[in-house]
Amino acid sequence: MNKFLHRSLEIISIILIAAISLYLLEKNPIVFDLTKNKRYTVDKKIIDMLNKLDDNVYVKVFYDKANSDYNNIAETLRNLSRYSNKIKYSFLDPRKDVVMAQLYGFSTSNQILIMYKNRKKYENSLDNEKFANAVYNLLKQKEGKILFITGHKEPSIDDYNQDGLSNFAKFLKDEGLTVENVNLATENLYNPFAVFIIDPKIDFSEFEIKKLQDYLYNGGKIVIALKNFNKKKFNNLDSLMKSNGIDVSENFMIGLDPNNPRLVIANTVNLPYLAALSNVNFYLLKPLVLNRVENSNFSLSEVLVAKGIMVTPAMIKSGKILISKDSIKDYTVSMMSERVNKDKKSNLLVVGDSTMFTNLLINAGENANFILTIIDYFAGNEGSFVFKPKDVPDLPIAVPATQQIILYISYLLIPVAFLLFTLVFIVGRRVKATKNEG
Repeated sequence: MNKFLHRSLEIISIILIAAISLYLLEKNPIVFDLTKNKRYTVDKKIIDMLNKLDDNVYVKVFYDKANSDYNNIAETLRNLSRYSNKIKYSFLDPRKDVVMAQLYGFSTSNQILIMYKNRKKYENSLDNEKFANAVYNLLKQKEGKILFITGHKEPSIDDYNQDGLSNFAKFLKDEGLTVENVNLATENLYNPFAVFIIDPKIDFSEFEIKKLQDYLYNGGKIVIALKNFNKKKFNNLDSLMKSNGIDVSENFMIGLDPNNPRLVIANTVNLPYLAALSNVNFYLLKPLVLNRVENSNFSLSEVLVAKGIMVTPAMIKSGKILISKDSIKDYTVSMMSERVNKDKKSNLLVVGDSTMFTNLLINAGENANFILTIIDYFAGNEGSFVFKPKDVPDLPIAVPATQQIILYISYLLIPVAFLLFTLVFIVGRRVKATKNEG
């Protein structure tokens, strides 16, 4: 009876040790990332965010298996799900699951849908950082109304041409915001989240400017993006910006990048709310130069600066632009004014190039993330969960066979080691017991 009991205990011990080992490996996976750019290493910030989720994140991947990114996306989701049981993902086959894909709102194949609670976001590709940004944006998704001012020949949010704003409007809607047009000549501003004035071609009336001033005084948020600016032609709009401490020059700046001669590459200034966007590029097209109004009572901050040369409209018209070493400087191409009135903070952001918001450039560089960060700042959030670019480009890399072998060994080696240790211990006890009996 004692022998049976001892053997039963030994078997139970082996099973328990194996089960505990497997459980610990599942909760604390051992992963060897041998890729040069550490593609499969999950940043601690991402892990911390995943641990704070209070609901499941559902991911639907509508991707063709023949696509070169398919395996990378699958590996990314497998890797992330090891750190959180709240990540639930599945794949839809473009050939078989067409009806299901339509129900999830996929417009084309090779898209990814990420859902959290009643919010959703679509992506065209996925890695650790894109997943983290998408989930963070869903966590911080805002509610409110964005009003686009009309009546001054502004580009339309319903225009799908390169000068239109349809992609910008869709981007805002994907963030949970409502987008509407408003004509200040006949309508009022009923407590919108923010107001956008994009590339007006004619000036505002004094009546319209008064509505905008009242909105700012009561804690409003206004973004003005310009393309061409003549102070005489836009006397009232110029007065609004100057009264908030921002002087818009009639002069442009052009960049000197030989790879993109038409584009100006801008960078953020060292501001706390733009820290996540440092060392990334924003693309503008011939932006206006902005200056501070002296002795302004507003808190002013340069937001975007770019290196290049400043040119006048006359120089552009004549086609004669002289470039010298002394003419190459840093110029402010976006500036923000801020003031607190009766415990309500107002913000006026002026961008020297409206092209940044158009279908042509909204998805260029980090333009979309810049807009998202500004909106987050308006809402009092920390900003987008953006990572600084790596030194090594994030190229598609197939996991080599040697790494796959190491990954498999990591799941087998520790349990086997425990089992061998247990068996050696048990056999040793039996040998010792046999000698004692002899």
